[in-house]
Amino acid sequence: MSRPLKWGIPGIRFIAVMRCDTLPADVAKVSESGGVVRLYSMLRDIALVPPTKMDITETHGRNGAEYAVKLRILTTDRLSYAFPLAFYVEDNNGSGTLIGARESPYPRISVQDSTSEVTGQKVLEYTVTSVLPPVEAQLMVRRYG
Repeated sequence: MSRPLKWGIPGIRFIAVMRCDTLPADVAKVSESGGVVRLYSMLRDIALVPPTKMDITETHGRNGAEYAVKLRILTTDRLSYAFPLAFYVEDNNGSGTLIGARESPYPRISVQDSTSEVTGQKVLEYTVTSVLPPVEAQLMVRRYG
């Protein structure tokens, strides 16, 4: 097994959440073929409290590339867990990344009470983890708050 590659997404300016069942089918296949996943589903903005962080680790082994994506969100918003959720993350350059897919395995979400080390504000800290590769995505709909 080769040494893992690890990188972060700096300057996250926007995160939205959507139900996984509203995503197009086979987003990983679209991404693998060099395409961009276009999102037409209804998105809900998440009010971000700094710092927000996303790290991606890629490991190559016998079965090819394996990924671990970890997204840390600080917010005052409560997310509903009634359905599996996917996340659209946009950086300061306007590049979008999708975490999650219509098919399982879905992102795992944990939440705890926290305090922002930047603002000192009481927040909810969501940690989203996924074993699917992050996918380049583009918003094709208006966001709603």
